[in-house]
Amino acid sequence: LASAEDIRLVLSDVIMPGMTGPELAERLRQIRPDIAVIFTTGYAGDAAADLVGAGPILHKPFTIAHLQRAVSDVFQHPRAAA
Repeated sequence: LASAEDIRLVLSDVIMPGMTGPELAERLRQIRPDIAVIFTTGYAGDAAADLVGAGPILHKPFTIAHLQRAVSDVFQHPRAAA
């Protein structure tokens, strides 16, 4: 079983019941400032634009190649700790 220290990446939908993806990322980064987060969404336009700077966004449907590119990018260009 993995521990919290083993988790290096979270893939989160933008809109979820009870909280948004950015809210989840903020909570996670309070515990693990170095954790990578990639967002996914089926929404276009303003809903996705609100996330600029929050992390990479994959628009549904996405391919494995898109996911691989996002994962590679997030680890090559890590987010600066807040």
